[in-house]
Amino acid sequence: MDSITQIVLGAAVAEKISGKTLGNKAILYGAIFGTLPDLDVLSALFFDDVDAVGFHRGISHSILLFLIVSPIFGWLIYKLEKQKSITFINATSMVFWVLLTHSLLDSCTSWGVQLFWPSEIRVALKSVAVVDFLYTIPLLFCLIMAVRLPKLSPTRRKWNNWGLILSSSYLILGMALKMFAYAKFEKATAQQNLEYTEMSVKPGLLSLILWSAHGQNENDYFIGQYSFFDSQPIHFEKYSKSFQLNAKFQDQKVVQKLINISEGWYIISESENRYYFNDLRFGLISTLDNQQQFAFTYELIPTESGEYTAKEVKKSRQQGMATLKTLLSRIGGN
Repeated sequence: MDSITQIVLGAAVAEKISGKTLGNKAILYGAIFGTLPDLDVLSALFFDDVDAVGFHRGISHSILLFLIVSPIFGWLIYKLEKQKSITFINATSMVFWVLLTHSLLDSCTSWGVQLFWPSEIRVALKSVAVVDFLYTIPLLFCLIMAVRLPKLSPTRRKWNNWGLILSSSYLILGMALKMFAYAKFEKATAQQNLEYTEMSVKPGLLSLILWSAHGQNENDYFIGQYSFFDSQPIHFEKYSKSFQLNAKFQDQKVVQKLINISEGWYIISESENRYYFNDLRFGLISTLDNQQQFAFTYELIPTESGEYTAKEVKKSRQQGMATLKTLLSRIGGN
């Protein structure tokens, strides 16, 4: 999820565990540790585009790391706040649960996390978007109401508990709506005689109203969208698997890394004698010249050694605004 949401969730979890002892200090610690795992984005300063993406939400979001660092940070908090009678166990528990709930929330998104690192398996339930204000706003509102009250106030705890209950209920709702949307996509593929060997469904940004599906069969990939406000049948865009270009790059290490990152959902395309690796999982974005561009596309650049490197094709601010406008329109139905 986005950083603001993780800060709010971390603050609410810390308040739940240590608020009686630390008061608003618990909220401060929760906000800090709630965003700590996402500092792995700084890997972009040391790695290339591909390795940085592969590192994101890896070891930094793993239970193993949390078990190691929680006692360390817990001991530091215990020493800093000893006059407030917080115990080492309580401080360690606060840190651990703030970090763990960060990863559990991220595991509900489409990108997922390597929760059980060093296993390479990413846990990705794909039941909530990486940015969804309907999850964040109730949690934030209840936290603000709690902060205004004394640390031992029962009403303070009730407000915070309600925030956690509402946000958790929203995640459960997302799982239920995903199953409903999946059934809609299944019905649409059957009506259109569109065979598939695999299909994945995930929510669009901002809400649980718009859902997208990407599937594949022997020769093609297909992508479709469904909004609960739709009045027209689901339309699927097909993309032919690039077998010839795949063969050209199959021995390239950087391409193998990208295939692993994309979980096998990709096509390699050519344009003006340039080659691109397209990750299909996150769909298309709007471009200023009305050309198709996937949300995550990497240009494959040859080197003098005959190997290739990859550089992510950056999105402009104008593209972002155009994509947001298209998204809001599509949420309202077709």
